[in-house]
Amino acid sequence: MKIFYFFISFFLIHFFIPVSCFAQDINVHNYIGKSQSDVIKKYGKPVHQDNSNPSMLCMFYKSGSNNMIFVSNAEGIYQSESSSSYNREEDARSLVDSFISGSVSNGYMVDTVTTGDFHLKKTGVKVDLQISENKLSKKFDIRVKANRSAE
Repeated sequence: MKIFYFFISFFLIHFFIPVSCFAQDINVHNYIGKSQSDVIKKYGKPVHQDNSNPSMLCMFYKSGSNNMIFVSNAEGIYQSESSSSYNREEDARSLVDSFISGSVSNGYMVDTVTTGDFHLKKTGVKVDLQISENKLSKKFDIRVKANRSAE
């Protein structure tokens, strides 16, 4: 019976928890136009913060295999980036699918460039989403870059 519980626990921890923990971390485009305090409320204190230039305040976050950067000025966040690595292509593709479907439900229009490159657009925000295989590490990388736009 102990072995059964061990396998159930291992399955839950290994497959469900990492995907659910990191699934929210690539949605950095949702913070364009919001304040630094909104980001800090969500992700906590940044690993590093660069306040040397008031027109370009940068916050850096790192958790596991995920990195996030938020750049803001007095008007709020105007650029955000996220990069994540996954061992399995299925996990990365599933996360990309949920990112796109969540973005569409929030009013974004999607332009598919290739199977690994997507452009999303909403009034005031442009997002680039890329998924690629890292041949050296044998992992699948997801990169999201969002910018405030004049359109």
